[in-house]
Amino acid sequence: MRSASRRLLATASLMSLVAVTGACSSDSGPDASPSPTKPTGCDGKKAPTFKGTKQAFESVASVGEGKAVGIQAAAPQLTKASSGAEGWSVATISIHARVLTNGIFAVTPDSVMLIDEKGRQCTRPRTNAVKSPLPVGEIDEAESASGKVSFLVPDDAQLSKYTVMYADDPASPAADAEWSRQGVAPSANAATSCAPGRTSPMKLGEIEREDWGESEVVGSEGAQMRITVEKPTVKPLNPSSKHPNDVDGLAVKVKIEALGSAAFVDRNMFQMVDGEGSLCRYAPLGTEGETLTTDLIQSGQSQTYTLIFWAPKGAADQVKKLQVIHRADTSTTTGDAGWHDPKEKAPYPTGRPKPKPSPSSSASPSTSGSAAPSSSAPASTPTPLSTP
Repeated sequence: MRSASRRLLATASLMSLVAVTGACSSDSGPDASPSPTKPTGCDGKKAPTFKGTKQAFESVASVGEGKAVGIQAAAPQLTKASSGAEGWSVATISIHARVLTNGIFAVTPDSVMLIDEKGRQCTRPRTNAVKSPLPVGEIDEAESASGKVSFLVPDDAQLSKYTVMYADDPASPAADAEWSRQGVAPSANAATSCAPGRTSPMKLGEIEREDWGESEVVGSEGAQMRITVEKPTVKPLNPSSKHPNDVDGLAVKVKIEALGSAAFVDRNMFQMVDGEGSLCRYAPLGTEGETLTTDLIQSGQSQTYTLIFWAPKGAADQVKKLQVIHRADTSTTTGDAGWHDPKEKAPYPTGRPKPKPSPSSSASPSTSGSAAPSSSAPASTPTPLSTP
């Protein structure tokens, strides 16, 4: 969802949610018709079903299509606000909603539900009784939403036994997340891969890799490029529609010199692989701060570019044994040059490399200073995915 199409879709969703808000059951709560007897529990409808794992309060639950939105729900708290009905008090839940990846999403307090120990929903007051309520609105990569949602509970309610549910679609019979005091906080294991589970298909055809900062000549005679790749550095990324909100950057400086005819360069010629064999993601059309999409370098000229690959936010410095692979043909997974830190001993993409021919060798060294790519590589293999 981007530009106008993103806005139209989000607006349509928002209008639907506003319609649901108008039809919610808060007007039928206790303040509309006070119960003549002391309430023993909430008087709303039955709670929706939930098949996942209950989370601890304050932990982030990923909800929505593609798990693109993160919702935090605090434990319910009693307030001193007047409920307007005898036997009933006002409890609030603090909510924070933010976009984890990309897009524009509608947010409404009707997605939040307080459930008593008998599995009944608590109704909301007819009028807002607390400050800083959660608004009906939109969130995107740069804008999050925070606020409180109020509910009517019996004066003697044991809120420690209550749970909080969230349904992306308030009319759905199933919830997307649930929090309780007995819930489990998601694991906070440190990320050590730039893209866990995203196995790299890249190969190097038994070419010996260069150290960071060293140059390698690639291409055929008369149409060669001298490429120098510097060591990656961590680059914090600000919210943007060009990358997910849950990543930071690994920035790489690349200098390219055209040695024969003019040289065409493309962002997709460069791939990054981590020490766990994962292919690092990037934006084909450029992350904020990236300077290469496509370019034509005139013969005898050079250009320096910044490439940005993605790593889990806050853990980019934990991703080790990185290597950058260059491939002249973006439709193949076999590269013709690679760079790494030999001290880190990053796993070689296709087995042990062959040493470069010595000056006394009878074999003629290739113009790139390395062996030709393996002919067994499938030339028609699609370009590795580079988007989220």
